[in-house]
Amino acid sequence: GTWNITSELNQIDTDTAHNVGDEFGKIISMDDQYMLIVAPGTDSTLAPAGVLYVYAKNDQGTTSVVDDTWDYETSFTAPDAVNTVSFADSVAIDGSTFLVSATLTGGIAEVYIYERNGSDWTTVAPTVTPLLTHVSRTLNGQTAVAIEEQTIVIGNRDATGNATQSGAVYVY
Repeated sequence: GTWNITSELNQIDTDTAHNVGDEFGKIISMDDQYMLIVAPGTDSTLAPAGVLYVYAKNDQGTTSVVDDTWDYETSFTAPDAVNTVSFADSVAIDGSTFLVSATLTGGIAEVYIYERNGSDWTTVAPTVTPLLTHVSRTLNGQTAVAIEEQTIVIGNRDATGNATQSGAVYVY
């Protein structure tokens, strides 16, 4: 098949975009209607640990994908900015639910769940953290996330499975 570029997306949220070294697009996840784009290098006072941008697909009222656009919808920063080392280490989306992993001070892993509620995205309480209480949450960052329908998968290369830092994947 032939692939043609149809859009180029750039940071437009002036509160968090500083451009130099933001690494906008380093991490991406998408489904049919939404695209998640991470800028982990954003260093503004509002987002010292990175920013997650949400774009919504606008099909222009046609069935052709050629005229589709991706419109900026909103952005997210770490809910606990004071204790967050990096926000949105990994992101995943399925329909109206998305996951965001973060690394907190001390290497503690955190996974936030967001759901679409009307025209807003809201955090689902509790986060996945309570699900991780059966394992050490000191996973040293780099937690990968995936979601498909009612299944959440969390992986970490540094988790202690059969041996120290042998890695593990947790399915919920």
